[in-house]
Amino acid sequence: MQRLLAALAPTQSRAAEGRLLAPDGRYEHAPMTVLSLPAADIDLLSTIAATLGHPRLDPDIAELVTAHAEQLNLGYRRTDRTDLVSVLARLAGLLDLAPTDDTRLLTARLRATPPGADCMLSDAEKAAHARTADRMNYLWAQGSGIDRYLY
Repeated sequence: MQRLLAALAPTQSRAAEGRLLAPDGRYEHAPMTVLSLPAADIDLLSTIAATLGHPRLDPDIAELVTAHAEQLNLGYRRTDRTDLVSVLARLAGLLDLAPTDDTRLLTARLRATPPGADCMLSDAEKAAHARTADRMNYLWAQGSGIDRYLY
């Protein structure tokens, strides 16, 4: 978990990131970061989610997980074991996003862009970004795509 946290933490700030710009440069796209993580770490995260979410989890462990989840409460509603397991499973899914032509195109472009530099996407990259962002949001938002963005 510490390795995953260490890899993810820098992606949660835009301080060192450049912008992803539309082909004409007139607007900015949602940022994306390419991470290379050990498959074993992602597998372990998936296993933890499956184990903690198992309906026959030892009641004492389930109570402990629920208590921990309640401490992570975001303040707008009660958080329980199911919420924590869902977040872990969705995070594992995002970190293990199956490669597609879109993700390969974006990965190549993002890796070729120097850290902190703006990146003006081509039309093909813009379309790949839209499809990938929608796919990622679908996973994270439990089935809600990004229909509010028009590409």
